[in-house]
Amino acid sequence: MVVRVLAALLAWCVLAGVGAAEPLTGTVSLDQCLQVALATHPDLVMADADVEAAGQRVRQVRSGLLPQVSGLYSFTRQEQSLSSLIGGPSGGGALGVCVGGTNPGTLCANDTNCPGGGTCQLPSIDTSARFNFHRSGFTATQLLFDFGQRINETRAAREEREATGARRDSTQDAVVLNVKASYYNLIAARRLLTVAEETEDQTRRQLDEARSRYEVGTAPRFDVTQQEVQVADAELARLTSVNAVALSRENLRDAMGLVEPIVFEPDDQSLDYVRIGLDDETAMAQAFAHRPEMLDVQARVRAQERTIAALKADYLPAVNGAGSYNWTGQDRPEDESWVVGANITLSIFNGGLTTARVGEGRAALHRLEGEERRVSQIVRLDVRRALLDLREAEDSIRVAEKQVEQARESLDIAEGRYSAGVGNVLEVSDAQVGLFRARANNVRKLADYWISVARLERAIGARLDT
Repeated sequence: MVVRVLAALLAWCVLAGVGAAEPLTGTVSLDQCLQVALATHPDLVMADADVEAAGQRVRQVRSGLLPQVSGLYSFTRQEQSLSSLIGGPSGGGALGVCVGGTNPGTLCANDTNCPGGGTCQLPSIDTSARFNFHRSGFTATQLLFDFGQRINETRAAREEREATGARRDSTQDAVVLNVKASYYNLIAARRLLTVAEETEDQTRRQLDEARSRYEVGTAPRFDVTQQEVQVADAELARLTSVNAVALSRENLRDAMGLVEPIVFEPDDQSLDYVRIGLDDETAMAQAFAHRPEMLDVQARVRAQERTIAALKADYLPAVNGAGSYNWTGQDRPEDESWVVGANITLSIFNGGLTTARVGEGRAALHRLEGEERRVSQIVRLDVRRALLDLREAEDSIRVAEKQVEQARESLDIAEGRYSAGVGNVLEVSDAQVGLFRARANNVRKLADYWISVARLERAIGARLDT
């Protein structure tokens, strides 16, 4: 799986470096189309983003295993009354001087200390003060031991990342299959257009011959009419084939994830028959080793097992270390203080929350195990079906090639008989239709064969040597 992701990234980098925006021109191979699709297809762009997000989630969970350090600095400027600072009334108990009365100039604390009706005049003082206050420091915490809870959470996140990567590979396999099928269908459509054009030319030649024979009186008017009908049918088939080629181009453009129209031509030789040798046991073994769906569910099973182990750790205590160092005061140098310690936390009773979470995790694990068995059945069915379709396509190609030989021979005989005056135009028309159908069927069987090969590659999760 990792190899596939690296290969996709390499293809993207190569195409980005050489200017992937430049359209492909000329004759383009299937591998070139696949490289473009792997670099530009929106489904793969989204899948790559999912893989990146899963990797970042691993880092988030793993951060709990590392020290946590935070810093603090605060500055305040305050104005506060002296009485609040010293805890007494304004003036703080200062003495004054008697004014008037019988003993002026006597020290006093209030008017009662001045006999003869004098008043005590207290000295004026500042009843409030302004000052700056600084506070700074840092705090560090470190998980010391939690019976593997955070480690299992990290491992579960890694398995989820593997599962996400497998789903990305599954998306890539689907894109590759769609590109291959569209590529082969485009070649088949172009070949069918050639067959239709050649058939139309052939029917026009037969029409010219029928007219010549009619003009000299060796053929009835019916022969001319019959060949005109054949020419019209052949022309209609050609127009249908032209439209099929255009539709096939659009399908390939969409499969490659392109916006601009396709201006290149596929390699016609890619549709030529090459036998693929693969026995059932090898195909099944490769499927269980490489099929992304299997890797996906297996990774999710492992992730759920790690999650259950992490949940069980809530039954046990966790030990954390902590320390802080602080500076506080109005002026520098400030007062220093530090604290170092550790704490142990243990949930004694939480209403059965942990038990319920573990039970839910086990139920989810049982479901994933059932899903794994179901995916295994699907993989087996896909491989067997793909192998059967491939063998049927191989046999069909041999039969279709034989049909083309027989249909061509029948047309040669019918044309010879008609030219010799011992046959009729219906024999020629039937032979022409038979050859057209045989050639078209042969082209379709070749396309079906290579699409079957692509589906087999999708079923086993690996590319076959051709």
